Amino acid sequence: MGGWVEIGDRVFVRRYAYFDQNIGVVLGGDDVMVIDTRSTHVQGREILADLRQLTNASVTHVVDSHGHFDHVNGNHVFRPASIWGHERCVTFM
Repeated sequence: MGGWVEIGDRVFVRRYAYFDQNIGVVLGGDDVMVIDTRSTHVQGREILADLRQLTNASVTHVVDSHGHFDHVNGNHVFRPASIWGHERCVTFM
């Protein structure tokens, strides 16, 4: 798949072939927000490695678009970042 594509000012998306996932990143000063973390810790670490193409800053925030496993199971790799999602995400997960 391709690399990061800037779709707005410091807003990026990258497509991963596995489950045809689109992962978002927003860079803001020293903060880095990742939108969705993929299916496993290995895939979460792949996002972290790929992020080095954009920044060396640590991820400070994770946003889960919804509770499906292929969007949230990499969350723990990004700790101690704060993790945000709809209040029903936890129950769903």
